[in-house]
Amino acid sequence: MSEESGTRRIRVGLGLGLGPVWNSRAEFASCVESVEASGWDSLWLSEHLTGPTPAPLPALAFAAAITSRIRLGTSVTVVPGRSPVDLAKSLWTAAQLCDGRLLPIFGLGIAEGAEHSAFNVSPQDRGPWFDEALPVIRQLLQGHRVTAHSRFFELSDICVTDGRPAPVTDLWMGGRSDVELRRTARLGDGWLASFADPRQTRRGIEVITKHAKHIGRKFDSGHFGLLFPYARERRPDTMTELLRRAYPLDDPDELCPVGIDALRAVLDNHSEAGITKFILVPAERPDDWASALELLRNDVTEATTQSNFARLAH
Repeated sequence: MSEESGTRRIRVGLGLGLGPVWNSRAEFASCVESVEASGWDSLWLSEHLTGPTPAPLPALAFAAAITSRIRLGTSVTVVPGRSPVDLAKSLWTAAQLCDGRLLPIFGLGIAEGAEHSAFNVSPQDRGPWFDEALPVIRQLLQGHRVTAHSRFFELSDICVTDGRPAPVTDLWMGGRSDVELRRTARLGDGWLASFADPRQTRRGIEVITKHAKHIGRKFDSGHFGLLFPYARERRPDTMTELLRRAYPLDDPDELCPVGIDALRAVLDNHSEAGITKFILVPAERPDDWASALELLRNDVTEATTQSNFARLAH
């Protein structure tokens, strides 16, 4: 099928989720090198301060040192509770070390009491903190000197770069609520949905596009993504239970497909809704990253080959 007849060119990256990623430096290096060798578009690390997930930015800087092609993303970087200057400095440093391959996605973080406590921010302050901090982070990454007065921070003539823009072009955002969608339309350059069905992604895109137009912004139609878990043969009971507990109104089969046919349906249906970027997270940690990532990538290739709507971009 051609673009004119409805096919969307999509990119599929690999996410490592919120669990432990490695037992050693050698294992993580093998994982990262396998992501690039098996043809994935990108590698994504999530943030969970109070869990066994590695800190994304230093881990991605390490990944950049042993790769040359794949893009490297955060899904997501938590903003509330952090100094925008410190965060902008870390992002600028990581972007430099990633040779411009860094793709940061920002959000409020996991809705857990332990996480809020770890970031030292109250639930009611998370949104306002984000609203005030992200524009400051953007200005700092663009190389500007910034003065800002906020109830969360005070900045006077601060610059974190040598005056040149950091090699970060777009600031994407996560979230599914109406407030988060409108915030994305107002402050972001792209949107990453997580654990969503096609009706939810379609509605999210419509809300963002409509609100962006209302406030005089144009949102790139290719800047919509989805993070989702995938199981090749059987969805682990722990994943099914997690999905039913966190998303009781949603079908686990739509949120975490099992097998190539279900994967094809997810890629097809969300592509038709307007998603062009996908982050596939293995439903369970493999024993052998190299062979597992090759098999997962083959599933993606086969699913898109059979697809009526999605084709892999190369």
